[in-house]
Amino acid sequence: MALNLDAFKTNLSAKIKEAFVTNGASDDSAHEAAAKEIASAIAETVDEYVKTATVTVTASAGQIAVEGSASAQTNVTPIVIEGNLS
Repeated sequence: MALNLDAFKTNLSAKIKEAFVTNGASDDSAHEAAAKEIASAIAETVDEYVKTATVTVTASAGQIAVEGSASAQTNVTPIVIEGNLS
């Protein structure tokens, strides 16, 4: 599942604005704009960072289904699947 960047930015912006107000800032449009800009920068950086990850999945012999007789199941070797997030 891809990161919902717009929702992440919106939620992060709300939390940043809440932190401004909690720490004594007035609840005005200047802080709203600053919160949105900070949230956007953080969210885009997180999104770029997460997309650099490599996901590796190893399927063991018990997880691999092989067609054929019972003897066909004995020489199944684990496989490794790698990919990048997008």
